[in-house]
Amino acid sequence: MKPEGVIRFRCEWDRDVSIADRVPADLLRWRDELLEMGLVGVDAGGIGFGNLSIRLPEGGFVITGSQTGHVRVLKPENCSKGTRWDYKGNRLWCEGPAVASSESLTHAAVYDACERIHAVVHVHHPGLWAKHKDTALTTSMKSGFGTAELAGEVRGLLSTGVGTDEGFLVMGGHKDGLVFFGKSLEIAGKLLIKNVNRLTIP
Repeated sequence: MKPEGVIRFRCEWDRDVSIADRVPADLLRWRDELLEMGLVGVDAGGIGFGNLSIRLPEGGFVITGSQTGHVRVLKPENCSKGTRWDYKGNRLWCEGPAVASSESLTHAAVYDACERIHAVVHVHHPGLWAKHKDTALTTSMKSGFGTAELAGEVRGLLSTGVGTDEGFLVMGGHKDGLVFFGKSLEIAGKLLIKNVNRLTIP
């Protein structure tokens, strides 16, 4: 079995394209804030976890790059642009100096499920995961991280309208993993922090 953080889809990567002008400042700001909170970063085994993305007006999305959890201050060169994807073929096309995150297909599935969602935040939090697993929207334990199967489940759950355009889901087969989403990164980020604070404040 591949370790967490390893890309499981076939990635068609054009690294020679500059995407600096497509990386929003709030993507960098929120990623660094969540790093400080320990919600994204690098685990004890040196594998990166957590990623953020923003939908682009022209289509596709900008996402924090694979294995950038060790970067203290994220810069545009640590990001990637997902341009198109194929769930059945388990493929994703991306461009930019960094290769797209291992959870890029999951981000794509959220955007495909609801056109009103414009930001996705994937984090790890054992407490939130344990509290909401099977009580909130939860994917199957059989669907591992970064797989087309997981992306299909996410798309199906959100397409029902239950999750609307703001909320979160638990990744059942990706221990401690959750996906928050909203009409903006500010909305998704604040929803995440609100839920974290509920666990720590009596």
